[in-house]
Amino acid sequence: MLAIVALALVGLLVLAGGGYWLFSGSPKPPQEQAQSDPPPEKTKPPVANDGTPGALASDGGERPLLMPGKKSLFQRVLSKPEARLASQPGEAGQGSELPAFSVLYVYRRQEHGGQTWLEVGASSDGTREGWLAAADVSDWKQSLVLKFTERSGRSPVMFLDSRSAVEQYLADPAQARTALHQAQFEERVALQIVALEPAASAIPQEQFYLLPIFESHETFDGNGAPVQLLNVASIDPGDAERVVGDGSPRIQHDKFRTGIVLVVDTSVSMQPYIDRVAQVVDELHRQIASRGDLDSVSFGLVGFRSNVDKTPGLEYVSRTLVSLEEGSDPQRFAELARQVRATNVSSHAFNEDAFAGVMEAVEGMDWTPYSGRLILLVTDAGALRKNDPLSRTQMNEAEVREAALRKQIKVYALHLRTPVGRDNHGFAEQQYRSLTADANPQIGDLYIPVADGAVEKFGQTVKEIGLIFAELVNKVANNQVQAPNQHQSIRSIAAKTSAIGYAMQMDFLGRRAAAQAPQLVTAWTADHDLTNPSLPAFQVCVLLTKLQLNDLQQSLKLIVDAARRTQSSPKDFFQEIASASAYMSRDPSGLSQGRNLAESGILGEYLEGLPYRSKSLNMTQELWLSLSVAEQQDYIDELESKIRLYETFHNDIAHWVRFGDAQPGDALYRVPLATLP
Repeated sequence: MLAIVALALVGLLVLAGGGYWLFSGSPKPPQEQAQSDPPPEKTKPPVANDGTPGALASDGGERPLLMPGKKSLFQRVLSKPEARLASQPGEAGQGSELPAFSVLYVYRRQEHGGQTWLEVGASSDGTREGWLAAADVSDWKQSLVLKFTERSGRSPVMFLDSRSAVEQYLADPAQARTALHQAQFEERVALQIVALEPAASAIPQEQFYLLPIFESHETFDGNGAPVQLLNVASIDPGDAERVVGDGSPRIQHDKFRTGIVLVVDTSVSMQPYIDRVAQVVDELHRQIASRGDLDSVSFGLVGFRSNVDKTPGLEYVSRTLVSLEEGSDPQRFAELARQVRATNVSSHAFNEDAFAGVMEAVEGMDWTPYSGRLILLVTDAGALRKNDPLSRTQMNEAEVREAALRKQIKVYALHLRTPVGRDNHGFAEQQYRSLTADANPQIGDLYIPVADGAVEKFGQTVKEIGLIFAELVNKVANNQVQAPNQHQSIRSIAAKTSAIGYAMQMDFLGRRAAAQAPQLVTAWTADHDLTNPSLPAFQVCVLLTKLQLNDLQQSLKLIVDAARRTQSSPKDFFQEIASASAYMSRDPSGLSQGRNLAESGILGEYLEGLPYRSKSLNMTQELWLSLSVAEQQDYIDELESKIRLYETFHNDIAHWVRFGDAQPGDALYRVPLATLP
């Protein structure tokens, strides 16, 4: 089966605070973009890039042609619908039609009868499968893919037949809502609607599908906010031959189950809250049991403190006190929770290692049986960040949040604003709003302040969240689906939790029904909800192979190590990188003539031309020297935090995908654009 990967052009969300940007205006000839195949290690890549056959690599195996001006990126094309492989240039295609938009490597370009023909293959190992006319393919020069956002309030995406139809709906969202309602419920489909995203369920967040974009135009909605008009195709590989993760079959669930893990600060003075957690969970277990849903909700408990090397008497940094499996038994949870005691030893600072507790829950719990996945962080203090050498995770808020989202886990932060922590409240609130930020602007974040650290108010909040998900479990079991009102502001924690629960429910229904993205050759849509343009409809990701992710991680380590070695002499920073770059087969001369890190070649070519701006990659010698010591340290901390996040991506086995005969190193992972350095 042919390897299938994705093409996508830019034009999506403006990511808050990240410095990311999107193409705008009329479409232009595509810039050279990243793709997903570095050359084999310690192998001299082919030099042909002008349409001549690829030169033999030093290992004796033929390689595809290189993209013009590149040293490691191979030429690729997407097959158009109804394309068939020919055995020789000029001959009629034979055999079955290729799957639309299959990605093929180009091994040779040849003129025949006034037409250009391409010899192509599905892999880069020298295997050639036949010839295609240039008219039957489109160049593939990017590794960007689009992903539907969660259905926590937005409407199903409408795919229309023209750009003008999209503009018409953007100008009049009420008309768009009417058209969508008629198409969904009245079987009156407007002529301009080509297809709809499934309405009764969502495309599962973990599912791999392709959304290549052929054109992008910027316009504005009725409130003056920018919106991208997109000419797209949509292809869901469906039953195509592919390997997900380690090849083990995915567990299919016919029942919606919820896992709720309480990540509780067990430092000095926290015993009243620990006791209240045990009481609330016991009350929830009783109510859930009365509905007959006890086997559908499970609670876990993680405790965290701070660095034990600095303060050995703390006993642990983080520890799983009750697993989700144990917490499915009310008596077992109660028994284990009663044994939990706050320490009587003070930590080295007021802030505790809350991120270690969250990551213990993310990585240490078995979330597989659960479709609803929640972490409730409970603390009266801020969290140790990457710039604290005593932090165990060496991660910041955004990276911890992304690690949780990779497993479809939502994190709440219940901040106990006690009088003793008054001076810490502002810092902690900023941290936890970032940690719990949601892509849906109506939700905003899942930060819950508890005034004065009131124990009773804290208990009521935990119980409220638990009851909403217990009710959701019951509704799913009885086929009762009620969407949140997307046109009302979501301010209360109950409304936010209901919207999040609905998105998780829709994702579950999509997996159970094997929902697929619409199959489209061409259509127009927008990157925001046409019925409510304030809501994003898509997220942009970058497809990276395991080899590329490893290369990116190693490159960032090289930069971080160079920065640390030269902290006392910052003028030597770039020279140190140049000296170390030879170990990664990089050209040290690339750092000359005032170039920045992106232009130097220190980082892989697969990052070149991607549609985002980054202070990390734009760093020059002059800019580095202009930074204060604190700013230089922030730069180092940010890169180190991303290195740790990439480790979680690498270990997220369930979401790596291989097609056809691709080797493990060629497995693909959707890396959110916002997480690039």
